[in-house]
Amino acid sequence: MVFDEALHSGAGTHIRDRRAALASQVTELQYQRVPGLRGSFGSVGHEKALRDADYSLQFLSEAVASGDQDSFAGYLVWLDRVLAGAGLEQSVLGYVRAGQARLASSRQAADR
Repeated sequence: MVFDEALHSGAGTHIRDRRAALASQVTELQYQRVPGLRGSFGSVGHEKALRDADYSLQFLSEAVASGDQDSFAGYLVWLDRVLAGAGLEQSVLGYVRAGQARLASSRQAADR
């Protein structure tokens, strides 16, 4: 894959500029998918989840901006392990794999 500096930089900036809103959306989706989180961790847990989502987006936006695929992929693997260790039902890599499958399917349909 050819590194397109303008594309990667723009995508990284787009994520960075919307980090707070994205972190909130990610956190709310996780809480919807795992209903017991609110009861188990309360408002303190929710604030920590928001903070952690924001941190993840900060790191990943920099990896995107620099085109550093290895850092991006490595972070997702680490994060998946952390979330699995916390007993969360849906792993990050599960979402990534679903996205890859959808992309492959879309490309195959376009090639026909």
